Amino acid sequence: MADRKTIKTYEEEKQEPYVQAIEPDRMKLKYYLNKAKGLGRTMSEFAKDCGVSPATFSRVMHEKNRRPLAPELIQSIIEHAENPDELPYRQVMKANGMVPLEKHESTDRNGHRDYEYEEREYTKIAKIKNIIEDEITARHLMHLFYDRLDHEIKIEKSENRLNIMSDFALRVEGYSDMFWNFLLITDEVSGKRNNNDGRYSKMAVNRTIGLNAEFFLRDAWEPESLEKVKQTFVVIDEEVFKEFEKKIKKIKVNSYISVLLIDINTERAVKEQQFERNDGKVMKSIFDEERIEEYGNPEEDQAGE
Repeated sequence: MADRKTIKTYEEEKQEPYVQAIEPDRMKLKYYLNKAKGLGRTMSEFAKDCGVSPATFSRVMHEKNRRPLAPELIQSIIEHAENPDELPYRQVMKANGMVPLEKHESTDRNGHRDYEYEEREYTKIAKIKNIIEDEITARHLMHLFYDRLDHEIKIEKSENRLNIMSDFALRVEGYSDMFWNFLLITDEVSGKRNNNDGRYSKMAVNRTIGLNAEFFLRDAWEPESLEKVKQTFVVIDEEVFKEFEKKIKKIKVNSYISVLLIDINTERAVKEQQFERNDGKVMKSIFDEERIEEYGNPEEDQAGE
């Protein structure tokens, strides 16, 4: 029998060398920092406990940190956290854009890097989240981040135990008591060979709808349980966006559902298509509102103290 994979302790993990190999997930890092601070301290007090200036944590909380924090600072955050066990070191470092050097350099028998695809996909996801964050902040809208809809938010339970998949969720000023749930689709099909018939975009959309069948069943059978939820499918490919528009328009829905096109090259939200509910209601898109200011200044960002 093969040996089980050894689970390393925090002390062992922090001795490992790390390398920046992925995009920092600014929303997730802010989430971890806020969790570490707890309820009994201000962020300024927590910064002093960690040995840095309040300005350092202010940049994180306002998502102005464009580069990873130093590993030593991440360690200090965990060690001074209200509940250190709620901050797994590798996951916090991953949100910080860093992975173990050993994992990053590991290869298979053919010499190919094992985790290259995983790192590329995580970078896409982090970029999408950062762009959404920037777009909301540029409109001066206050918002709260939730790691997953079902983990931290109390919504109406499903009588048929139908789950809602979630990559993350937000609560945004102006949405009253609505929770905004996001599903991220990272397929890029526009440049694929033989895509002129829409084959790849149809596959991407059908797969996504299939994976989220329980949500659509819940929308049909238990719409009252989704009264406080808006569901948005986020795509980064225009062909997938167009296919999603066609597909969803054929489905009668009782909830607030939209598909959002993000351009990860220009770092902008291109278009959000809101779908009309059976009762005729449509939720206004915040992305139709004018940006009040450009977000952040990379030259002012620091990696931490």
